[in-house]
Amino acid sequence: MSFALFPIGDGVVDAYDTTRVQESCSFDGVAEKLERVPVELGASKRVFTSSAWILLLEAHAGVYNATLPGNANINSSNLMAVAVNNGQIICHHFVGATDFHLRTTSIIRGTGWLHLHIIVDVDNAVLGDRVQIWVNNQRVSTFTVETYPAVPADMLYIHNAAASQKMGQAVSTAFARHGLAQAAYVDGSVLMPDSFGETVNGQWVPKSDADVIAAVEAAGGVNSYALTNLIGDGIDATTNLNHFTPTGMSHAVNGSKNTPSNRHPVFNDLHPDALGTLDDGNLSVSGTVHQVTDIALFSGRWSWRVTDAGAGGAYGIETADGTETTYTAAGSDALEFEFDMAAGTLEVRVNGAAPVSVAAGLSGVFLPLVKAPSTIDFETAPTDPSFKTINSGNMPPPSLVDPQVGVFLNGNADANGPFVPLGMPPDQAGVSTINGNAVVWGTHAIALPDGFKIITADTLYNAIGSNTYSIAVTQGGGGVLPPVPGQLS
Repeated sequence: MSFALFPIGDGVVDAYDTTRVQESCSFDGVAEKLERVPVELGASKRVFTSSAWILLLEAHAGVYNATLPGNANINSSNLMAVAVNNGQIICHHFVGATDFHLRTTSIIRGTGWLHLHIIVDVDNAVLGDRVQIWVNNQRVSTFTVETYPAVPADMLYIHNAAASQKMGQAVSTAFARHGLAQAAYVDGSVLMPDSFGETVNGQWVPKSDADVIAAVEAAGGVNSYALTNLIGDGIDATTNLNHFTPTGMSHAVNGSKNTPSNRHPVFNDLHPDALGTLDDGNLSVSGTVHQVTDIALFSGRWSWRVTDAGAGGAYGIETADGTETTYTAAGSDALEFEFDMAAGTLEVRVNGAAPVSVAAGLSGVFLPLVKAPSTIDFETAPTDPSFKTINSGNMPPPSLVDPQVGVFLNGNADANGPFVPLGMPPDQAGVSTINGNAVVWGTHAIALPDGFKIITADTLYNAIGSNTYSIAVTQGGGGVLPPVPGQLS
């Protein structure tokens, strides 16, 4: 299953306002959480709506990948789960006559923002409508576990003062690492996804923070809330003032301008050469490091920073075939890169000094690269205002260009094959063959919202070195970016 995707990299202000969502926050998966004790009973113990945009930062099995509004637990028991676990969206309530458990067959892939919307209404006359999971305004209909509440009755662990609502923590020993934006919860009412999102140019995108706040307030319910701006501080923006208590996090530290309406880069663990332990919303990396971002640049003037480069560490850019152009830090330096792709030059400012040349004569498609423990910054304004920070709001409008055949793909003859950024799903781009051989998705490669990843060592598709694929259309503009929403496939 795949979902409609917003072709980010547009920056089309007239068509879509990139400031609709002001802020997101990230959880570190170790000890950070937002927690609130709900009002006992509330407006209803039978009906609620949960809506949020999430950015999956950890897709590994055996973990809670994300926690959503309405998730409630007592110590080691996740009694009311509204979460992502092992990449699958889950919603369950484990007690009494209202036992239910839904777990999606499909799993979340990619590094894009995804709108998850969950409705629980145990009074619904249609059994299969008592729990609904929606992704980017499309209802999920296939599940590995599918049990609905057998009878209309109060749910014990919803709006229970003994079971606090937590985001960032699934159970006492399990924290989740993910981005979160527009976390909204409605106590006692069913709201459909179009209260929180809408279709623009055929794609599902978030409504403004103000629209979300208004929708939650109009629906009522004493436990209802909308965490929008200042989400990292747990501030409820509605008149209900149902604030969450942050533990180990704050707006200043965890808040981010990387939002569903203005996408910023993050490090890409899908890359076959990816090394290192990621943190801070996949912007920091430690250990033995080789990380590139999930955005590829091919035109424009771009600036980004490495805030804590280490002596002897290499930082810079990398091409799709793995050719590196790097600057080696002399000490514990703050680096600001300036990449003028029209001139083909890469320069760096070290600790605020005038720029010095790293390389000239550059051409092609590049990804920002770090090869040592560090934190990368895509939000701080460039020193030279003729450069831009890398985000969707700064990208020029996309355009369709002529179909291409024989596009280069650097293979490695390994099941952990290369990730190929397209800025759109491969079916939208018209990718169907590699080296002239028909691609079976799920066997030879996996389709992702921002391109595809080779998953076979078969040299018909993944020979060492040069391979080619054909593409029907490509997205023009300043960069090849993942679309805003992620993908369930």
